[in-house]
Amino acid sequence: MPQRPRHDDLHELHDLLAASQGWVATRVARYAVAQGFAQASPLAGSWHEAVAEVCAAILATIREHDGQAPPLGPPGAAPPGPLEALAARQARARRRRGARLDMYLGLLKILRRSLLDLLAERPAPLDDPRAAPVFVNRCLDAFEVALCARWTAPDQDTALDELRAGNRELSRERDLYMGALEALPDPLALVDAQGRLRHMNLAAAVRLGVPLLPGGLYSETAEPGLLAPGDHCPRTRDGLRGLPLATLLPWIEAPLAAFLAGERSLRRLDIQAGDASGPRTIRLTLARMPGVAGSLGDTVVQMADVTDQAATLCAPESGKPRRQDDLLRLVMDHTPALVAYLDRDLRYRFANAHHAEVFHLTPADIVGRPLGELFGEQAAARMRPHCEQALAGTPRHFELPFTSPRGTTRHFDAACIPHRTGNEVAGLVLLLQDATPRKRAEQEQQRFFDVSLDMLCVTGLDGRFRKVNDAWRRILGWERGELLGLPWAAFVHPDDADAVRRAFGQLARGHSVMGVESRFRRKDGAFRWVNWNALPLLDEGQAYAVVHDTTRRREMEDVLRQLATRDSLTGACNRRQFLELAAREVDRAGRYVRPVSLLMLDIDRFKRINDTHGHPAGDEVLRALVACAGRSLRRTDVLGRVGGEEFAVLLPETEAPDALRIAERIRADVEGLAVPYEGKELRLTVSIGHAQTRGGRSLEELLKLADDALYEAKRTGRNRVVAAPAENDPAPPPPDAP
Repeated sequence: MPQRPRHDDLHELHDLLAASQGWVATRVARYAVAQGFAQASPLAGSWHEAVAEVCAAILATIREHDGQAPPLGPPGAAPPGPLEALAARQARARRRRGARLDMYLGLLKILRRSLLDLLAERPAPLDDPRAAPVFVNRCLDAFEVALCARWTAPDQDTALDELRAGNRELSRERDLYMGALEALPDPLALVDAQGRLRHMNLAAAVRLGVPLLPGGLYSETAEPGLLAPGDHCPRTRDGLRGLPLATLLPWIEAPLAAFLAGERSLRRLDIQAGDASGPRTIRLTLARMPGVAGSLGDTVVQMADVTDQAATLCAPESGKPRRQDDLLRLVMDHTPALVAYLDRDLRYRFANAHHAEVFHLTPADIVGRPLGELFGEQAAARMRPHCEQALAGTPRHFELPFTSPRGTTRHFDAACIPHRTGNEVAGLVLLLQDATPRKRAEQEQQRFFDVSLDMLCVTGLDGRFRKVNDAWRRILGWERGELLGLPWAAFVHPDDADAVRRAFGQLARGHSVMGVESRFRRKDGAFRWVNWNALPLLDEGQAYAVVHDTTRRREMEDVLRQLATRDSLTGACNRRQFLELAAREVDRAGRYVRPVSLLMLDIDRFKRINDTHGHPAGDEVLRALVACAGRSLRRTDVLGRVGGEEFAVLLPETEAPDALRIAERIRADVEGLAVPYEGKELRLTVSIGHAQTRGGRSLEELLKLADDALYEAKRTGRNRVVAAPAENDPAPPPPDAP
């Protein structure tokens, strides 16, 4: 049997795993593709991160246990370590997103195989090379037990609510991306590796003359028979889906086939194509969509009509080049902003056509007017200092609120750009972009921000606070000035720091984080549990977060968990919880051919205590027995109350001689126990029955054998320990057995 690794051995194993996480992730991806996981799971894109988290937890376990593998006791018997904590987070997050437990356990099986490959192919210089695989197996066993326990922990209603929430989130994301696709002004289609149509947006349907509703090829509820009789396309939605795109657009056949047969991920080219309106210039963009595990998926086909653009920039008109000032006027008049040129006296010398929408004057009516006459003295007073600095040679940018002559209030993003001629500034270009929708959205956002009961904040991608609402002061006691500029991590409980660091790492990579549970320090030094979601905006370099105080809920969950699993009188496991934990341990003993022992305890002549001193005295005796027996047990052992005065003790990884020594110690301690009650000292003894298995007995058989041994101890004089007949050791499984 391999010895447990020494501290130096663990140091070598720690360094090997820390330096080889990329190797392990690559091996996991290879196995996942080979076994079909990559194609079967929509969550495979997050597997690399899951592998990194498990490896990090194993490294933390190595540092924490100092040469000893994590115990194989039932969940909840020992304080949670890094593996158990990670299992709890993973189970909650994956279950909420609708992931399947069997798919995740399949990934763990692949990870176990990859880690064992690592130890075989790149072994660390350990004194005993067998010890490292045993340690890794134990770690993954502990993680798997904790994961299964937490995954299956919620009741049916909770699991159903989480599934519904996950489905709603997926539906919202689907609608978001489908809405964005349908809103694109250029025709766009998705084709598979054979060039067959998977989807087209509304612009493509209009371009092709296919009367589809938005999302018609995607939605299962779209009305069939959308094509007119005589069309060259099939009449049904199902007929369009899977149809070669070249059937609808013959001119695309050659470039699309060449692109699909090649290895390029992006190609753009201009193609001359014709339709009912005549010859057109189409700018064709072909781009591959990356699939799971690095494979290439569908191809995006974008078809932008650039006929007018090509004609404006390149084509002659009546054999003569277009005049430059006419082209400039055309551009200015079609710019959705106020573009004007002012001389040094701040009089208009040019105004584009967009001025008519704001001032209800033609550009010809505006030319020659001074700035104050057009905007009014109040707005002109705001603008003049910026205009004067521009005339001095310094460009200026500012915001301008403005009320039009008809009483409409607008907000402009304004720019004054100096026009230099040699060493002088002859005038300035005044550019006013209408920012009214943005300004109103900001004001509405600020109102929601201020009245929200939850804590809202904006942070940089480095985690530093940039903006917080008043709820932070109300709930946690921090004023705005005490948070702004400081990192989120400075207020997090040390045990939650790694989880928060990983969450902000995801945000920095552009991934949203949902349902992160961590403890946040109040101003008075106490910690509160918070649950937060965050959405990153990489182009703004910041993230938006909603933070909800969940301390009260967690406290209630702890109380309910105690009520559901503990005996209210003695604090021991109740019968249901004990049998669940015992069943898992007996099943594990059968899987790995490991010993497990069971003790049945019964107080001798307990009825006499109740009849003589009353039931309150009996309750004191039961509590004293549990406290006394608990002092003789290990952290991995489980004590449960299975009857009125009958108790059971589960001893994982315990051979019969060790279990009998523990039982005898409990018996002797109870015999010497004096329970004070109303000025008296109550004495008691216990009879104990023992049974043991290495996987050949079921839990029911083990309970019956221990119970029979208990009553044999009662029959032969009480205050004794009696062992049931030993079990024949089963033969170990063959090396290649699953």
